[in-house]
Amino acid sequence: MSWSRRRFLIAALLAAACRPERPVPTAYQRDMAILPTETPQASVPMRATVPPLLQHVPITPLRRLYEKSFRGTPTLSDPENWRLHIDGLVAEPLQISLAELRALPQHSAIRTLQCISNPVGGGLIGTLDWQGVPLAPFLARANILPSARYALFEAADGYTTSVALSWLIQPDVMLITGANGEALPPRHGFPLRILIPGLYGQKQPKWLTRITLAAEDRLGYWENPSRGWSNLATVKTNSAFRQPATNLLTFAAPIALEGYAFAGDRAIVRVEVSAERADLTQQPAEWHTATLITPPSPLAWTWWRYLWTPPEAGLYRLAIRATDSSGFTQALLPNSLIGAAFPDGTDAIHAISLRLRTD
Repeated sequence: MSWSRRRFLIAALLAAACRPERPVPTAYQRDMAILPTETPQASVPMRATVPPLLQHVPITPLRRLYEKSFRGTPTLSDPENWRLHIDGLVAEPLQISLAELRALPQHSAIRTLQCISNPVGGGLIGTLDWQGVPLAPFLARANILPSARYALFEAADGYTTSVALSWLIQPDVMLITGANGEALPPRHGFPLRILIPGLYGQKQPKWLTRITLAAEDRLGYWENPSRGWSNLATVKTNSAFRQPATNLLTFAAPIALEGYAFAGDRAIVRVEVSAERADLTQQPAEWHTATLITPPSPLAWTWWRYLWTPPEAGLYRLAIRATDSSGFTQALLPNSLIGAAFPDGTDAIHAISLRLRTD
């Protein structure tokens, strides 16, 4: 089997293993839709009822958050004896119990979690109100030695991964024991998972049992050369439609288009929508600024909405792009659906086909 073929199969298997939190409209692909050659008859759209603009970014129900594990959910037979170990290049190794974590003041933070294998416009992303405690005080207690450069993670299911120490010592890194006001269920990491701003979920393991500070990096399960996913795994700027949720609508106006934009630890500063009846094989040419629903921090997705008045019935290509606080703007349509995410995520433009019909 060729290396490129092996990489594609790895990407497909990882994407299939992640369960999306909601259905999404069919993504536009370059050869999926051809505009009719005849000019459609002019028609007057029906008047549409537009729902009110959201006041806050939507929170994903815990039951609908995507799930990813490479070996299934481990069984924790004795939670009271569970410990998180912080060891390696530290002056004071720690063993932290679940009771100790629960006894601390609990912090709440709205954060977005995204799978690195999330295809363009996919559902492997969710935003929850997480509960837990900051990691920083425990690192201070452990007293990391100057020779430490990396943090190596181990989980109860045997999963391993690692990050550069600079990611771990951010003040917003959290040890998570609950979400949306509920205790973490086993499938989402009970008793403990970690949230690290700016990284894909691949670097934020569930069922966390050990953090080892080390001078040298050690490639984890997905980063291993036989699987080939990025060892950096920093979130790329991405955006997607969540409405319309179908590719066929009655010709009406205005049509509320909405969705999310997310850039890891960078703020979203602009979202633009394209709605064109041009050659669908070309890059979008005309963009319109959408209204933003700003999150509590850049660590959660920005929601956007655009009220579109289509000029006539027919087939359209809708596209969405975001600009982040670094000045980066999404620029290109994807070459493929799953392959676009491998090996380091995707910042390709999400585009869908939408046909407006007259009843």
